[in-house]
Amino acid sequence: MASFNDSFCQGDVPAIESATGFLFGACRDRVCLQWAVINAIPTVTRLLVSSQPESKHCANCGARLGGRWCSQCGQKVLTERDRRFGHVLGQFAHELLHVEGKLVRTLIALVFRPGLPSAAYLNGQRVTYLSPIGLFLLVNLLYFIAPPMTDFNLDLYEQYYMQPYSSLIQPLVDARVERRETSFTEYAESYERINLNLARSLIILHLPMLALALKLLLFKRQLFYAEHFIVATHLFTFLLLVTLLMYPLGLLIIRAGNAAFGIDFMSVFRIIWGSMPALIFAHWLLSLRRCYRLGWIRAVLLTLALFFVLVVSHFVFRLVQFLAVFLAT
Repeated sequence: MASFNDSFCQGDVPAIESATGFLFGACRDRVCLQWAVINAIPTVTRLLVSSQPESKHCANCGARLGGRWCSQCGQKVLTERDRRFGHVLGQFAHELLHVEGKLVRTLIALVFRPGLPSAAYLNGQRVTYLSPIGLFLLVNLLYFIAPPMTDFNLDLYEQYYMQPYSSLIQPLVDARVERRETSFTEYAESYERINLNLARSLIILHLPMLALALKLLLFKRQLFYAEHFIVATHLFTFLLLVTLLMYPLGLLIIRAGNAAFGIDFMSVFRIIWGSMPALIFAHWLLSLRRCYRLGWIRAVLLTLALFFVLVVSHFVFRLVQFLAVFLAT
C-alpha cells in the first residue's frame, strides 16, 4: 500500500485537494505538502475543539440551559472570553463601582432625605438602595474600628455606681472580687479587656426592641414585624452614624481652634455633642412621618414614644453587656 506522502505526490491530487480544501491548496511537491500539514495543525486543532458540542446543562446547578443565562440560578453560560484576565478585571471594576454607587446613594438618602430608604423598601423597591442590614453592618464595622464611645461601652466603675440597676449588680461584683482575693481595680482591668469588643457586638440588641415598639404602637397598620424591623434598622443606623461622626468632628474643631486661635473650643464641642439628641429626634420625626404617612401630631407622639423605648432599650443593652462581660471574666 502506498504511503501517505506518496499518495499526495503520486496519487489523485485533485481528489485530495477537494477533500482538504484551503489547508493544502495547490501544494504538489513533497516538501511543500509536508510544510502545509505542519502549519495546518493549530488551525485543525482549533476547529476540532470549537466544533465539539457545548454543555446543555448549567455548570452551577445542573439545570437544562435554554439561552445565555440559566433560568434556575441566573448564572451566565461561560465563554472563552469570560475566562480571560481582562474580563476578571472588568467584573471587579463593575462590582466595585456598583456597590460604591449604591452605598453613596443610600447614605445621601438616609441623611438628607429622612425615611426615604425605608419607604422605598416598604413599597417594594429593593434594588435602588443598599440593603438595610448591609448598611447597618457596614456602619457597625466603622463603630468597631472607631475610638470607643463610653455611652455604648461603660466601664465597670460606671456600671457599678451610676446605673439604675447598680444596686442589683454590686453584690455580684463584690462576691467575685472577694472570692478571687483581688481588688476592685484589678478586676476592673480584666473586665475592660473583654468589655470593648463584646459591647460592640451586642449593640444590635437595640434593633429588635425598637421594631417591637413600632409593631405595638402601629398595630392598626397591619405591617409585618420584619417591615418594622427595617424601619428600626434605618433609624438606629442614622443614630450610630451621627454618634460616630460627632466625636471626631468635635475633636477636629477643638484641635483646629487651639492651633489657629489658641482658644479652648471645649465649649463648642459640648454644644455639638449636646445638640445630637435634638438632631436625632428631628431625623426620626421626619423618617417616621414619611414611612408611615403620619400627620405631624401623630408623628411627634410616635417619635417621643420611640425615644422613650430607646432609652429603656439602652439600659437593657447596658445590663446585658455587664452580664455578658461578667460571665466571660
